[in-house]
Amino acid sequence: MTNVQAWAFIVGFVLPYVIVFLNQAGWSKWANFGVTLVACVLAGLGTVYFAGSLSLAHPDVGTIVQTIVIVLTASQAVYKMYFKNAVDSWLNVPTSFIKPPG
Repeated sequence: MTNVQAWAFIVGFVLPYVIVFLNQAGWSKWANFGVTLVACVLAGLGTVYFAGSLSLAHPDVGTIVQTIVIVLTASQAVYKMYFKNAVDSWLNVPTSFIKPPG
């Protein structure tokens, strides 16, 4: 496991804490998934950049894609295991600017 992969796992484990504040309770599931996907792509690119593996002259596309996939997979695993039923229900609605109807 390389340093970039290790950092991608760490970022993926922390990212659900950020995503729960970005997602809005009044949005559709697809809109919230879009926010999650964009956050994971940006976090993956940031991980590659700060690990020193992102070069505009010679980008390593394999490392970039692999890092984004690791961040996305780790964040979704943590969300499904810990956030979906426990944290999301009591933290997402109070922190949302767009409230669910009703």
